[in-house]
Amino acid sequence: MDITGKLHSVGETKTFDSGFQVQEFYLDLTRFNQMTGEKYSNHARFKIFNEKCNPDQYKVGDIIKVGFSINGKSFAKDDGSVGFAQDLVAYKIDFVREGINQTESQEPIEEDHDDLPF
Repeated sequence: MDITGKLHSVGETKTFDSGFQVQEFYLDLTRFNQMTGEKYSNHARFKIFNEKCNPDQYKVGDIIKVGFSINGKSFAKDDGSVGFAQDLVAYKIDFVREGINQTESQEPIEEDHDDLPF
């Protein structure tokens, strides 16, 4: 699966005694309703195992395309019920374009002071 979004943050690489490495990063997948302009905030956490790809080469705010798989497992909770956990595991990151600084990209709004109704 692939998804494109804005790189929100990148965590530190954690290395375990066995040599196993894991790194997390967050992708901003916020969308807007085309009819109302309403904002739907959405952030997804991805994991990278053993340096499959390197999110550190990108800047926060860059638009990237992430190839990933969904891994899920079930486990027994302390109360005896079954719980589930899912991970979004990235295996590829492609640069799409640099992020746009919102303050620089906004054009000044010109006000119309003409009070005529026609």
